[in-house]
Amino acid sequence: MEKLIYIEFGSVDWRIPALQLLEPDIIGKANKASIPNYDPDDVAQELRLRLWSSFGKYDPEKYQIRTWANTVMNNHLHNLHYKYTKTQKRKDYLCEPIDKLSL
Repeated sequence: MEKLIYIEFGSVDWRIPALQLLEPDIIGKANKASIPNYDPDDVAQELRLRLWSSFGKYDPEKYQIRTWANTVMNNHLHNLHYKYTKTQKRKDYLCEPIDKLSL
């Protein structure tokens, strides 16, 4: 069915039905993501945007759409988590309590 979506909609914008096919995977990954200060709906929207912008790199001859999409989503979740931890460490460093600072 996944290749049929690409073949059937290959001449028009096939990304919309592909996103509809992937919606349960997107919601599942967004709900399981443990990124503090990120709402699951926001994570799902970020995943949709990342998939949408990455569809140009999808090659149906090499990958099944779900395998490719899961790789894209996992990489993006990893990047979001890294971005959060990096900014959190910076905030922790910049916000040291005054009593620890030597004045």
